[in-house]
Amino acid sequence: MKVLLHRCCLKGHSGDKADGEIDLESFETMEDVRRSPGIWLQIREILESRQMPPRKAKQPTEDELVFLQTWVESYLRREAEAQAGDPGP
Repeated sequence: MKVLLHRCCLKGHSGDKADGEIDLESFETMEDVRRSPGIWLQIREILESRQMPPRKAKQPTEDELVFLQTWVESYLRREAEAQAGDPGP
């Protein structure tokens, strides 16, 4: 996944001037990812609406896009389950 993000996303989403204030370089580990679920909610929405990558940018294949969407959705689902807590009796 890191290679896919690097190829299709990091040009516009890295460093101090990251587009949309989404700096994907800041996510080096899974712990980094877990600290920012809100950004990943934004990323899910952007991917689903096909706003990114921009038309002039290198495009992922359909399989790569599905892989990325599936990974983001799976991460968000696991994170929601982990934060849900005990519903009680």
